[in-house]
Amino acid sequence: MPTVSDFLERHLRDVAQHDDHWLAISELADAFRQADEQTRRVMIESAPRTIPPWDALFAAIVEDLCDEQGLVYPSWTTHLVSAKPFMAWPVSSAEGETALRRATKQTYARHNVFVPGNLLSRA
Repeated sequence: MPTVSDFLERHLRDVAQHDDHWLAISELADAFRQADEQTRRVMIESAPRTIPPWDALFAAIVEDLCDEQGLVYPSWTTHLVSAKPFMAWPVSSAEGETALRRATKQTYARHNVFVPGNLLSRA
């Protein structure tokens, strides 16, 4: 089973290659949701390598998934906070940034990461 580190590495490759880097996040969410509890714990037990601000984004994603499944956060997520506000979703105006900040779940805001409130939702 791939770990959160594997999905972060995939995400970074996709960003570098200008591919759909959100796909790795969707696949992490799907794999986590489909796994049994023990597999979920294995998937998130080790911290990904530190690559700001992406590590803070993935820490928030892990916490969001843990909240969804009623799991305790792994200890490594708490200290990963982006040094500067990270607008992980593109915004082109101050109004857009304000709207994104309002839409962001507190789980992400704690990490100084701002994303749509439905980031992990699947249609």
